[in-house]
Amino acid sequence: MNCSIVVNCTNRKSLPSDPNLIFADYFKIEPDMQVNAWAHNIEVAVKTIPAYDLYQGNYWSEVRSLRRMLEFLDLGIEFNFYVASAGMGLISLEDTIPSYNATFSPNNPNSIGSRSRVVEWWSTINTIMNRTSLEKIFQSSDFTFLAVSQSYLFPMICGGIDLRATDGNVALFSRSKNIPASLSNNAIPFIADFENYLGGTRDVQVLRVLSKIFQNVVEPLNLEQVKEYLEYLFANEASKRNYNRSTVADSTIETWIKSQLSIDNKSSATSLLRRLRDSGFASEQTRFRKIYKSVISANNDDLRSN
Repeated sequence: MNCSIVVNCTNRKSLPSDPNLIFADYFKIEPDMQVNAWAHNIEVAVKTIPAYDLYQGNYWSEVRSLRRMLEFLDLGIEFNFYVASAGMGLISLEDTIPSYNATFSPNNPNSIGSRSRVVEWWSTINTIMNRTSLEKIFQSSDFTFLAVSQSYLFPMICGGIDLRATDGNVALFSRSKNIPASLSNNAIPFIADFENYLGGTRDVQVLRVLSKIFQNVVEPLNLEQVKEYLEYLFANEASKRNYNRSTVADSTIETWIKSQLSIDNKSSATSLLRRLRDSGFASEQTRFRKIYKSVISANNDDLRSN
């Protein structure tokens, strides 16, 4: 069995943006020429790295954790991760790409633009760059999870995709109350108590749901199984969450911080403390920051000595 997981790109990246791939600079170009100029600059970019290594931040740390967990569990399922990227199109984690600054999120100086413009851009950039498509992913996968935000889902499904024709092999995580009929049967809604149980930001919560699904749902995966498990999870765990957190020793926190920094060495003390608390452990903020700074200082000393 093979399973595809489609996730978001992130604004935070491990490399500075290529100076020719900052979308705010493209507004001086005629709209009809923007996507072609952008695609050309992708092609001629000198420095590229795998998408898996380019994206950073809390959300991407969860993507990495999910991927490592799936490798460790060895479920006998072939997993393929794809990234919905405003700047690069629909890519795989292994695709090598340059760093860039472009987004579908509104109210951002590097936003592609209006909803109609975003739809047009998505279709054109994927065609020019010869990317795959959701339809091809659905056809080649036994099951697909769409774990993307609304601003990225919108252009992806505006080509007329009807999930009712996917025979229950696609699950869509969504917080929108206005899901089109063509998508509604495949949508897995989030409710407030469930979000409280999962912890973390909204995008991170989706990935944590996926982690629980893969740890508890046996193959062959299908939409009915996934929905039944999440109903069980909410009824038996999420609605009974105990907010009491266990206090842990300084040495345990230090080891945990080191493990998290090995995943994303740019993680802030605030984001890591939130993640620790979401995991059910307690630490006072001042104490946690002191341990965090000690770990960072030790890491810098190690780098200087090398």
